[in-house]
Amino acid sequence: MDPPSYSSEAVTRILESAERLDVDPLDQLLPVVYTELRLMAKRALAASSSVTEKGRTYFFGAASRAMRLILVDRARRRASQKRGGGIRPERLSEADAVLDEFVTDIIDLDKALEELGALSPRAVRVIECRYFGGLTLEETADALNTSSRTVKRDWVLAKGFLKKSLKGEPDV
Repeated sequence: MDPPSYSSEAVTRILESAERLDVDPLDQLLPVVYTELRLMAKRALAASSSVTEKGRTYFFGAASRAMRLILVDRARRRASQKRGGGIRPERLSEADAVLDEFVTDIIDLDKALEELGALSPRAVRVIECRYFGGLTLEETADALNTSSRTVKRDWVLAKGFLKKSLKGEPDV
């Protein structure tokens, strides 16, 4: 069963509310846009038998990379706000503390992915598809026009590299 589709009116309401309250609407928009993009992609690919593998790869690769960039950009904005940004300090709630930890994790993950990209760009693409795009191993293999075995190898390589990098272990 597909998740519910969101109308442009829902997006408009979120944006108007954010403008009135002077808040960042990204937290509310991200799930709406993500869900809608997945539904649009599914419909477009199902309706068109002329979509080439290269086109499919480009679409899912671009969508996964966009998700990564959106999350990293959001994390960086949150981190800059955390450092002040001209706003009077407030007491942090437990939710703010969790969000701040997530922000740090996303920024650290992005740095580690940049390092991994120097060694294996395809492994980074696998992480983007699986982690940021929410694709299965098989969907990732299709999107990257490679075999499931190759995706599994890259997934294991990438997870090992990221685990080591994010724990700050020195290279051997």
